[in-house]
Amino acid sequence: MLIGLTLYQSLSVYRESVADAARQFESRIGEINAAISQRLLSHENALRGGAALFAATNVRREDWAKYVEKLDLNRNYPGVQGLGFAEVIAPEDVSAFVERVRAEGYPEFNLWPEGKRATYTSIVYLEPFDWRNQRAFGFDMFSDPTRRAAMIKARDTGEAKATQSVSLVQETGVNAQRGFLIYLPVYADGQVPATVAERREQLIGYVYSPFRMRDLMTGIFGSASGLNDLRLQIYDEAGEGPGMKIFDSAADPDSEVDGEFRETLPFEFNDHQWTLRFFSRDPIEALADPGKALVVMGAGIVISFLLAGLVWAVGINRQRSWALSQANVDLLEEMAQRENLELRLDRFFSLSGDLLCTVNEDCTFRQVNPACQKILGFESQALVGAPFLEFVHKDDRDRAEHELKILTSKKVSRTTMEIRNLAEDGGVRWVEWHFVAAEQEPAFYGNGRDVTERKQLEQELHRSAFYDKLTGTANRSLFLDRLKHVIDRSQRYGESYAAMIMDMDNFKTVNDSYGHLTGDKLLAAFAQRVQQQLRPVDTCARFGGDEFIVLLEEAASREDVGYIAERIQAAVELPFVFDGLELRVGSSMGITMGDSRYKTTHEVLRDADMALYEAKNQGKNRSIFFDQRMRTEQMTRTVVQAELSNSLERQELEVVYQPVVALDSNCTVGCEALIRWKHSQLGEMSPSEFIPIAEKSGLITALGRFVTERACEDLSRWLEIGVVSADCFVSVNLSPREFFVGDLVARVQETLERNGLEGRHLRLEVTEGVLIESSQEAAVIFAELQAMGVRICIDDFGTGYSSLSYLQSLPIDVLKLDRSLIQQIPESPKSREIARTVLNLATALDVQSVAEGAETEEHLSAIRQLGFRFAQGFILHRPMPASQMEELLRHEGAGRTAGRRSSAGH
Repeated sequence: MLIGLTLYQSLSVYRESVADAARQFESRIGEINAAISQRLLSHENALRGGAALFAATNVRREDWAKYVEKLDLNRNYPGVQGLGFAEVIAPEDVSAFVERVRAEGYPEFNLWPEGKRATYTSIVYLEPFDWRNQRAFGFDMFSDPTRRAAMIKARDTGEAKATQSVSLVQETGVNAQRGFLIYLPVYADGQVPATVAERREQLIGYVYSPFRMRDLMTGIFGSASGLNDLRLQIYDEAGEGPGMKIFDSAADPDSEVDGEFRETLPFEFNDHQWTLRFFSRDPIEALADPGKALVVMGAGIVISFLLAGLVWAVGINRQRSWALSQANVDLLEEMAQRENLELRLDRFFSLSGDLLCTVNEDCTFRQVNPACQKILGFESQALVGAPFLEFVHKDDRDRAEHELKILTSKKVSRTTMEIRNLAEDGGVRWVEWHFVAAEQEPAFYGNGRDVTERKQLEQELHRSAFYDKLTGTANRSLFLDRLKHVIDRSQRYGESYAAMIMDMDNFKTVNDSYGHLTGDKLLAAFAQRVQQQLRPVDTCARFGGDEFIVLLEEAASREDVGYIAERIQAAVELPFVFDGLELRVGSSMGITMGDSRYKTTHEVLRDADMALYEAKNQGKNRSIFFDQRMRTEQMTRTVVQAELSNSLERQELEVVYQPVVALDSNCTVGCEALIRWKHSQLGEMSPSEFIPIAEKSGLITALGRFVTERACEDLSRWLEIGVVSADCFVSVNLSPREFFVGDLVARVQETLERNGLEGRHLRLEVTEGVLIESSQEAAVIFAELQAMGVRICIDDFGTGYSSLSYLQSLPIDVLKLDRSLIQQIPESPKSREIARTVLNLATALDVQSVAEGAETEEHLSAIRQLGFRFAQGFILHRPMPASQMEELLRHEGAGRTAGRRSSAGH
């Protein structure tokens, strides 16, 4: 009977060994599954950090390289081939795109493959930019159907999507591997738009990562020894090309598949599915070795005979013999289970160098690996028996406790969380924890990876993405996001708010006069003063340059908003002092009261900007609330702009001329070219109405070219037919925007040569504001123009900054005294003395002077008495068309000829 019992127990031990091996096999499958999931999630987080970078600013190549370098892919993300950005390009923009990249230092860059397509998505950044990744530079990923399918899904959902199995363009054919890519879309304003249509419209590109399968798995599990106890095969359920298998951990992937235990599981990630196939190998199958059962059986037989002898010797009854036999079998079974458990724990601890631990059901540490000292600074034994939550930052403790309670309650078998753990030095370390419940006992295993550097980088990127680095205020992206939420609340609940756009009056003057360092200090101090006047719920953002915008939430009334605006303006009007330098600036402000009529952020900013425009027109340093009249005027300006553009194309504008007269002979020595516009429907438009619109819209450049070309053509014709002397000139006004266009000098030279004119035949008139705006650049342009013989005139002299320094340092030929001074001379002794001083100054500097605005005989008499030699004004000649100007010149020429003949006859 004892021998039979022994045989039964040996069979039970064998069955339990097989069950232990099966449990070990299932446990390893779970660990591998979790490790792959964790790694892919980490890669997706890296992509999200890159996308946040694009939301912050216009990312340059060096910015992207710096970001990827900080990620330290080899250490933190082993297995990934790189991190890249692919830009969406419209067909009409391809040439400009290629030229832009070539200008960055890649003269042989091309977008490939060749061919016409509806849209292109070219790889422009891919780091590290090593020899393998350089093979992908310029590749249009949208040209490949497999990649395009994933990119379209990502674009339309706003989520990261993975491709089917592909052959990466980086592959050379040597040791080639199957691969795949993960794409995350990037949109224009950094946020995922609400609708699919908006997502398609606002897409600017994709951040993405390419993966080679064997490299990825090696990065996860290390060398092949990381999978020495089983064989893993991965199949792509929608793969391309021959065969579906994309990875095999076996040294010889073609070798025969065997294994006592087998399992097939689906694996889903980023809207794509793999199939994982597992096959047990020797280390696991050894657990099911029947030798253990034989040992038990042999030991049992020996023990049985010993027990029988013992019973015979001392007369112990049969029941006691059974109990002793059972105790021996239980002892052997328990020893086998403990051996199995220790084997599993040793294997678990050897997976990686991360912080690995076993945690008891009461959330105290049972066992901690040596990596604890590397990550947190504690010796392993110092944590054993201590509560896990004692080492968690207080702000993360509730969440960590909640996750662990769910795990210990068996509601889930695993959980993941990123929390701050307390380090021995008093600091904190961000740790990405993955916990898996143990099956055989009330405990769970933890795998903690130090992600402090990644979290710090994410925080830095978040700061860069949503805050202005110079002033610390919100940036455009963050402001628009908050404004959008406020608009949504206003739509639902009728919540009122206000938006105000402001900029610093005369900031550019300060910046150019004292340097960019002082300008930056002024911007930061200005922003600080604005923020000090706001409530915690309000937002101040810098939109660029010296332009700021404020969002006032829960704005009760227009009066309250006006009061805040007054406080802000009073604060910024106080002097700013830097290093002993005292600066005073004002601020112009446009305000709109928000309500449910606004549906989009664009509408709010549009109306606030209209109000700012009005504030500047009224003299700056004031705040103006938006009203509907401004929108009507804006619509009018829009119509005028469109019609002006059309008239320019059809050359419907007219150039008229006002003579410049030599007062000693009353003869015309030159003329000023002026623009006139008589529209068939809008009627005759004053230059004061359409010139500001042309300047703001950029049409002023085309307008200036038109006037210059027409004036040179007319003067060339007058010279050719002999109605003017060889020294006659024509003056053309240049706006500041037109003056600093890069091709001004070349365009002037080309126009003169085309019309057969010399430089002395052309005078260019600029205002004093041009000189103050950028005196150094102006000096270079003046010098180049003067080298051609072109004369430089300062128009409206005496009404602007009138700095004597630029008269001395800049090459100037003519001063034109402003009409406002001339017209006040008869009644104002002060104006007379100013005019006399300007004339004396011009004489001292050997600069010609011209008096503008002589409209009456009194004006003319006064400027003659002062000694001005040249003048222009209505009392002399009104502006006239080219045909009348030609007749005047012809008449004056005939008079001079007759006079010379009369003198000869005497």
